[in-house]
Amino acid sequence: MYTFKLYVTGHTEMTANIIEQVRQMLRDSLDVSQDEPNLEIINILQTPQRAIEDKVFATPTLVKVSPPPPRRIIGDLSDKREVTAALDLPISAGNSGPIKA
Repeated sequence: MYTFKLYVTGHTEMTANIIEQVRQMLRDSLDVSQDEPNLEIINILQTPQRAIEDKVFATPTLVKVSPPPPRRIIGDLSDKREVTAALDLPISAGNSGPIKA
């Protein structure tokens, strides 16, 4: 099963868009008919200790926890091809180009 952590700052419209973009990218990239990926959203304003423990110093940060090896991407998550490659995820035909919000 794929497990991810998404570190964000606050409850803004931009944060909501990032969360939805990541969810859509994961649905497009992974075979969710088999097993829905686990995506934990961590708001560092509410739980700053989590960011410190996980050495997250910028948001958004998306971390693939499992399967190994762990991977992370920091900052702009809008290019699906770049994000999936950085996280070592399968690239599907519907997973190329920018994410549409």
